[in-house]
Amino acid sequence: MVNFVADTQQRIRFMAARTKKSMDGTVKATTEYIEGDLAMAAQAQRDAAKAPTPAEIRAVGQKPGHRGGE
Repeated sequence: MVNFVADTQQRIRFMAARTKKSMDGTVKATTEYIEGDLAMAAQAQRDAAKAPTPAEIRAVGQKPGHRGGE
C-alpha cells in the first residue's frame, strides 16, 4: 500500500507539473505570436512540449518563492 501511495503521488505531481508547463508555454507562445515574433512563438511551443524537469516536478504544490531546501 505504501508503494502504491508513493508511486501515485509521484505520478500526480508529474501530471500537475506537465499541465503547468503546457499552460505556461501556451501563454508564452501566444504572447510571442501576438507580438509578431514567430520564431520565439515556435521556440516557446517546443519548450512547452518537453517533459518537466525534476525541479519543476518538485515545485508542484509549493508556495511561490519556496525553494524546498535548494
